[in-house]
Amino acid sequence: YKVVVLAIVLGVLLNACSKRQAVTEEYNTISDLAYSEKCKIEPIIYIEEKTGFVPYIVLTNDYNGKTLLLRKEILPENRRVSDYSAYYEESEIDNYLMGEFFDNLPIQTRCLIQDSEIEILDERCLNQIDDSVITIVRKVFLLSFTELGYKKNGHVGVEGVPLLYFKDNKNRFATTNNGRFTVSWWLRSADSTYDSCV
Repeated sequence: YKVVVLAIVLGVLLNACSKRQAVTEEYNTISDLAYSEKCKIEPIIYIEEKTGFVPYIVLTNDYNGKTLLLRKEILPENRRVSDYSAYYEESEIDNYLMGEFFDNLPIQTRCLIQDSEIEILDERCLNQIDDSVITIVRKVFLLSFTELGYKKNGHVGVEGVPLLYFKDNKNRFATTNNGRFTVSWWLRSADSTYDSCV
């Protein structure tokens, strides 16, 4: 079992701004806080979950025109993608994120989270050297190999575009227990040559 970091897209009231505001200015929307190489402030907001308020990183304000958030720490309980298959759509983790995890968020938060089109490796590509992708719609999802800035390698589909936040390798490390431990985390990307390898 591995642990999970997840991403969610918030869109209502999150208008993308064309220019980063100065630190002294007031932020009007969550998208105003989106990660920028120029800004030294960590782009964090807090979202209420079942156990209290949890920090989320505002990764970008242009994820297909929406604001993308990443839970700063992994989920406290272990989760797996599936028993054997690395295919993402309707896997155990996909069903958990879109079901139990999403349903446990306050109604006010759930109302703000918009559907987002995400790309995943086409299931027919598993056990082949093929990197074709399909598009599915999700409110809560794992990030992809491509979104973390890794280069096309012929085994993993090009799912989305690289996110600027992950240009710095240190931002690829996931933590738990208030940042005390560095741990592995799942991506939604499957390795097409091994049908059980995420």
